[in-house]
Parts: sequence; structure tokens; C-alpha cells
Amino acid sequence: MPTHHIRAVVRKKPRGPRSSLLLALALALVSPSTTHAAPAPAPTTTIDEPTVVRRALARAAVTDIVQGDVQAARATAIEVRTWTNPEVNYTREQTYGMAGTGEDYLWLMQNLDIGGRRNLRGRAAMLRSEGVAARGESFQVQLAAEVRLRYHEVLYRRLRGEALALWSQRLTTALTAIAAREKAGDVARYDRRRLERELALARAREEVEATALVKAWARLAALAELDAAVPATIPGSLLPSSRPEPADQYIARAATRPDIRALERAEAATELDNKAASRARVPELTVGAGWKGVRYGTGLRSDGFLVNAIVTLPVVDRGQGTRRRADAEGQGLRGRVALARQELAGEIIGLRAEADRLHVLAEQFTRERRRDSEELMKIADAAYRGGELGILELLDAFRGAVDDELQGLELAWMARRARIELERAAGGGLP
Repeated sequence: MPTHHIRAVVRKKPRGPRSSLLLALALALVSPSTTHAAPAPAPTTTIDEPTVVRRALARAAVTDIVQGDVQAARATAIEVRTWTNPEVNYTREQTYGMAGTGEDYLWLMQNLDIGGRRNLRGRAAMLRSEGVAARGESFQVQLAAEVRLRYHEVLYRRLRGEALALWSQRLTTALTAIAAREKAGDVARYDRRRLERELALARAREEVEATALVKAWARLAALAELDAAVPATIPGSLLPSSRPEPADQYIARAATRPDIRALERAEAATELDNKAASRARVPELTVGAGWKGVRYGTGLRSDGFLVNAIVTLPVVDRGQGTRRRADAEGQGLRGRVALARQELAGEIIGLRAEADRLHVLAEQFTRERRRDSEELMKIADAAYRGGELGILELLDAFRGAVDDELQGLELAWMARRARIELERAAGGGLP
């Protein structure tokens, strides 16, 4: 609350015990910190959102997952496009007797891909490996969004804890003042006991929030490999600094999302598979060359060479099944790409509307909350002085400031979550 309100309360002339009590409560409970979170103590560690996201993505486990899948897919591509090894065959034929002979045959055989099928299949496998790499990038986008959500949850819990801790501190100060007035006979015992009850409730809420903060920090620390036992200051603002961009800009970015690119690479790979299968009409050729040696029973020897060619006749199997399978797979992938884009467009439009509305609502509520809280406390001030309100109504007026602070934080947290989900849907969020 602005300081001019405090001065206005102090300048009013007290009117008996109720006025003395109100002055003590005003000095204890009304302060600028009622609507602004107090700064945290000096931290042992300071780490911002981009650093946390980078640490989470740089973990060895994440690197192993992404690079391992990509390398496996690329190895498959190398395997598909690599030529088969040549074969070496040796044969010995021996006959006995006066006209017996000993014949040696040494062959070197190699299959030749004269139709270029191996190259096409290798290119298709490389496209699929690019799709695997894109899926790895999509995994990183999802992980980055999860880390950002946990980061701002910690910030949200910390700010709530500060607001509740401040409320407990103000109640403690007010209780001390009222206890002194009770001894002087200026206030009833009920007022003190009611403040004690309020303080117990405030401390319980503060403890619950502290527990939630420990849990949120532990979850974030596990993702970013931080020390869960060391508290850290979480810098930044819970509410985004600006409203979201127009929906068409997010939709344009979503067109190149990693998972969409992966589907497109898979679709392009099926086209190459189809093209390779259509070349099944080209015969497969295996050629060979070698040496032949003959030793006769008379001791004479004769040497020569061998030439061999094997051609498969594409009469029965001309790649019909492979072509049909590639066509069907391509058709399914085209449908998935179109469906994914349509669903993303609708999702982004909805998320953008939600994020923008929550952003405006959080800003508006925070701005109006401060004015309304100030007005309500002025009304409670005058009514308590006139004997129209008791301690319960007075506390309710002052408690409203804290509840408004918490509600403002809740709206800012909702706006932040909607923004993160919007950026995740558009395929962004990486540091």
C-alpha cells in the first residue's frame, strides 16, 4: 500500500482504546509490502531460466538419447547403401587313373546394382535419419517447456511464501502491540485471542507453502542437476513482460516444428522407396572372373581364366508389393502431416487467446487490487473508529490485501503457464 495511506492513518486523532488498537494494527499490517513481495534474503546460488534450461538439455542422459537414436538411424542408412562384399570361391576337381586330371577353380564374384536401387534406398534411409534427428529436437523442445514450467513454479511458490511470511510477521508485530494494550485495559481479551488464532493460521499456510517450495525446487533440481539441498534465488518475473504475438505468427512457426519435419522426411523417404521399387524391372547382375588350372596325369599343366555373369529375370517379382506398400505409407504420412497442421492451428489459436486474456486479467487485477485494498482498509478504518466494526471485520479487511496478493500471483502463474504451452505448441522455447 502507498505510504501516503499510512500517514493519513497516523495523522488521525485517536479516539479511545479502539483508536489506539487501530493505530497499532495499521502500523503493523499496513505497509507497501502488503501488495509487493519483500526481497528474499541473500542467496547462496543465483540461476536464471535460460541457464536452467541449458543445464537440463546438456545432461549426459539427454545427449545420449538424442545422439544415440540419430547415430543408429544414420548407421542404418550406411548399411543400406553400402555395396555387398565380393565373394571368393575356390573349387578343386580331381579324377584318378591314367587319364586323371586335377582341376582348380578360383572365382571372384560381385553383385552390381545396375538399377541404382541401393542408392535410392540409402537416400531414403538418410531422410529417415534426418527425421529421427528432428524427433530428437522435438524431445528437447518438450523438455525445455517442462523445465520452464518447473522453474516458474518455483518462482510462484517463493513469491507466495514471501507474501505469507510477511503477513505472519505483521500479525506478530500487531499481536505484541495488542498484548500491551490488553495489559493496560484498553482492549478486550478476545481481540488478542483472535489475533493469536489468525497468526496460527497464517503460520500454517506459510509452512504449507514452504513445503510446496521445497518440492518444486527438488523437481527442478533433478532436471537441471542442481543441488536440491541448496536454496537458490529465482530471478525474473512471473508474469510475461509483454502480451503474446498474433496467432498467425505462432502458426507460421509451428509449420516448421521438429515433429512436423520428421513426418515430412518420412513421407519423402517413401517416395524414394517407391522409385527404388519401380526399378525392380531392371535385372540384377552378378559378374565374376577367375582362374582355372588343370594338371594332367602325364604331368602336364594348363592354366586359363574364367568369366561368369548371372542375370536375374524380373518376370515374377517386379517390386509390386514394395511399391504398393510405399504408396500406402506415403498416403498415411501425408494425412498425418495435414491433420497435425490443422490440429496445431486450432490449438495455437486457443492457447494464444487464453494466454492473452490471462495476461490482461493479471495486469488489470493487480492494478485494481491495490486501489480496492486501499479503499477497503480506509472504510474499515472509519467503521472501526466509529464502533461499527469489530476485530473480525477489521482483520478481514487487512487479510483481503494478502488474499489479493496471492490471487494476483495465481493469475500471473496461469498466464505464464499458458504462454509456455503456447510457445511449446509453436515449437519454440529453446534457449
